[in-house]
This record gives sequence, structure tokens and C-alpha cells, in this order.
Amino acid sequence: MLISAVSVFKKGSNSFEPSTGQRLATRLESWMEVNGYTRYVYHGTEFSNLKNIRIEGLRNDLNSNWEEQYVSAGHCNSAVFFDISWRSALGWAEQACLKSDEDSPIPVAIRIPIKDLDLQKDTQATSNGAMMVKGSIKPENYCATIGRDTGFPNWRPLDEILSES
Repeated sequence: MLISAVSVFKKGSNSFEPSTGQRLATRLESWMEVNGYTRYVYHGTEFSNLKNIRIEGLRNDLNSNWEEQYVSAGHCNSAVFFDISWRSALGWAEQACLKSDEDSPIPVAIRIPIKDLDLQKDTQATSNGAMMVKGSIKPENYCATIGRDTGFPNWRPLDEILSES
């Protein structure tokens, strides 16, 4: 479950107990599923990677953007990483662009339905919304939004985006 438990400190007690937040989150999640809403996770990358992502999917065995001093190479190469927030994914994409060899790298957030993903919390991340899938993910009909965060995303299929470049 992507929505984490909300806990409150009970006055006069030394322990935490689940609040109504967890029950509300569970009910909302059930309602969304019953009513056909798709939930997503988001992957940040740079525009120059989109063609390979469209062909090969999201791969865990490529060089990481992150330095060994922060996260072990073994961890970085073991999974594909996501965030539950498209804004956070775009932030990660901007970080990747800072390390890019491209002249003018463009950040991109890719939107991926969580259905059939074996999502796990990234225990080495500092972000609460950081998730991961061990191994690679085959190419699907992903959508993406391009460029810096300027308001609401404009989600478009990768095929459409790539046909314009």
C-alpha cells in the first residue's frame, strides 16, 4: 500500500496508535479501485533517455546518476526507482540533468500505472515517497511530461513525444 499509516501520539500515553487517517486512506484506496481510477508512480529521467526507454523499458542495469558516497552502486543497480509524486520525480530528473553530458538536458517525469508492479519502499532513500521495483520493467505505453515544473503536467504518450523530436 502506497499510503502510509498516519499515527497520533495519545495524550497521557507513551505509545502511538493508528488514527482515523489510516482507515480513511484504506477506504479511499478501495473506492478508487472500485471506480476505475488508475494510480501511478513516477520516474525522473532526462529527455535523451526516452527513445531507449520506449524500446527497452526502464532498466536497472545502466549507470546510475548517483555517486557511491551517497548510495551504494549495488543498491542503485538493483532496481528501478520511482516516487509517488510527479513533482518529486521531476526534481530527481533535474538532478540527473545537472550531471548530464548533454549540452541542454531536459528533465522528464514518466508516469507508470502501479498495476502489476511489485513496488517496495526504497529503504535507503530520504524521501518518504521513494519506491522501487527490483530488476527492470518492460516497455509499456508510458506517458511523460517534459521540462521544468511550471504548474500542472501535460501527460502525453512517449510515442507522440518522440515523433516530434
